[in-house]
Amino acid sequence: MSNYGDDLFCEVWLARGDVLLPGLDIHIVGHNPRIGARVFSSNTRVGSIWRAAMGINAVLRAHIIVLGGGSVLSDISGVRRLQWRFSKCTRTAFQSLGVSVGPFTTEEHRNTVSAFLNDNERVVVRDKTSVDSGLTMDLPQEIGMGGDLAALHPRAGIRHRVSDGVKSDRRVVGLALCRTVGFGNEATDRLVRALAIALDSTRTMGITDHITVISLNGHSLHGDEEISTRAVNLLLQLGLNVNLVRYGDLGVVSTWTLLASFDAVVAVRLHGAISAYLAYVPFVLVEYHQKCTDFSIDIGQDPKLVLDSTRNQEQMERSITTLLTDAPSPLLAPLDYILRAERAYLPSMKMGE
Repeated sequence: MSNYGDDLFCEVWLARGDVLLPGLDIHIVGHNPRIGARVFSSNTRVGSIWRAAMGINAVLRAHIIVLGGGSVLSDISGVRRLQWRFSKCTRTAFQSLGVSVGPFTTEEHRNTVSAFLNDNERVVVRDKTSVDSGLTMDLPQEIGMGGDLAALHPRAGIRHRVSDGVKSDRRVVGLALCRTVGFGNEATDRLVRALAIALDSTRTMGITDHITVISLNGHSLHGDEEISTRAVNLLLQLGLNVNLVRYGDLGVVSTWTLLASFDAVVAVRLHGAISAYLAYVPFVLVEYHQKCTDFSIDIGQDPKLVLDSTRNQEQMERSITTLLTDAPSPLLAPLDYILRAERAYLPSMKMGE
């Protein structure tokens, strides 16, 4: 779907699928070079029909269908619901790994998700809130707590930044925005102005400040191009050094490496923050969705580095100033987060191999 977070999960499965699901051949639904991502991700009727066709084809051909990271199970609808219905006839099994459970807007949605998870062979979620939601559903299997599947990426836990003993003449801050109902133009402008003021108030003699705005979603309808360009233009008006980088031009590995190279990250996109965390880069996360809040709680992110879209410019400025001066580390170290994920997701780790 031209989205860094989704493609990051695909990279994890391609790199570690043999240990995530030992003895099985893994195929990623929608990963068809003959058709291409453009048709699969299209919001046209053709795109909808193609996604439904591929989803049904997966049920007919697969022994197991795995929700492999990112899915927010607040309801079961669309292609997923079609697959679930067809699986009653094909006896295709389900697993949900790296998903979030809830929140639910209606009791009917909660009951539907409960019924779906009851049909899963295995469920491992990415935050404690999801564990708690699952425990209320009286599921036949134990809910595992594994964190985000990004923790299994080969580059997770690697420090990329210059060591503390070597001084640089540049301070580079990454800004990863997200076009969503919970974060629009007004909130973007507040965040950008707060970032500019925080940079000015923490400026050091002989150090040049630079901002890289990184657009992590290139989808034509749901992507971040418009809001990222807006941020760049405003930063230029404010007299700051800034450039725009697009995930689609880099790919997963180069995008991860870029995020890991920053001195600090201000993120609205969740996987901009998660990648920074796993690379030991201090970050502020703007929580526009419950999954963002749950991640911050899970790692013990300091409240001073947590924002939501309703915060005013002064509050945003205080958080970013803390980020740029003396950012407290999360209570859960990245290495511990990674080790927990390996124990939860990789069967061989459970056996001590």
